[in-house]
Amino acid sequence: MWFDVLVRLASFHSGQVVGLDVSPTDHFAASAGADGTVRCWDYVDKKPLYSRTFAQPCTLLSWAPVAIDPQARTVLVGFADGVPAG
Repeated sequence: MWFDVLVRLASFHSGQVVGLDVSPTDHFAASAGADGTVRCWDYVDKKPLYSRTFAQPCTLLSWAPVAIDPQARTVLVGFADGVPAG
């Protein structure tokens, strides 16, 4: 039957988005959620690039400036338990 085949069309945070930032050099965006997930996607091609779930809720997200990372590959994320991940 037609409903036997499930296809995921998109994936989102399951709660509040607490941080969102765009790359200073490319057409990428990153978001952090209260559900502990960090996601990155190409918003021009509409493709997900990265997703990871952490044990603690995220509290903020910021893309590092090019003065710190000229290749713009560093995203800083804060967590509810106070332990940062980069």
